[in-house]
Amino acid sequence: MKNKFNIDPDITKASTINSEFYHSDEVFQKVKQDIFLKSWQWIGDDQTIAARGSVNPLILLDGYLTEPLVLSRDEDDKLRCMSNVCTHRGNIVCPHPGKAKNLQCAYHGRRFGLDGKFEFMPEFSEACDFPSESDNLKIFPLEQWGPFLFVGLEPTFDLRATLDLMDERVGFLPLHQFRQDTSLSKEYLVHANWALYCDNYLEGFHIPFVHKDLNEALDYGEYTTELYNHMSL
Repeated sequence: MKNKFNIDPDITKASTINSEFYHSDEVFQKVKQDIFLKSWQWIGDDQTIAARGSVNPLILLDGYLTEPLVLSRDEDDKLRCMSNVCTHRGNIVCPHPGKAKNLQCAYHGRRFGLDGKFEFMPEFSEACDFPSESDNLKIFPLEQWGPFLFVGLEPTFDLRATLDLMDERVGFLPLHQFRQDTSLSKEYLVHANWALYCDNYLEGFHIPFVHKDLNEALDYGEYTTELYNHMSL
């Protein structure tokens, strides 16, 4: 896509990206495979599954990746993120959050431990070479920064290096003390391409016109964007 949209690394020679990037379904699907599938996504914080012996199902980027996942915390306090799809016929194995000793598919009764390992399957006692590794639930890479959880489906880089950089910049913040104040929370559903939000964050041209209080607190002439391998500030 770099050649397709003529992205010049020299900002003085660059121009606004072609509008096709934002409305092309071909590009939208390619971005899904090349960026979102291979990067890391925030999935909440550890308070969503604080108790030992508990599970919490979720859908990762519903409507785009739409990957059914389940977080589990076993009795040894080990936190995991696994596929929420039975390895037999693809049924969901964890429909609701809460306490659980194991995960059992309601379709044919296949059972898994909270570590994702296959435990039992009715009528399969005579099957040869069973169970195999493929009968276990897939475990996805999970990283934690303070209370915040990140998962990668097929990540192509180590998130820990990026989190270490974040710690260098804002590691002084008491992240574990942060709590959401729903009375101050506002949510907006914006029908727009995901990249528009990134564009808005990375450029500061709108700050004097949109964010007057912020503009008074910073020197716009000194506004810079610092780029790292997988992070921007």
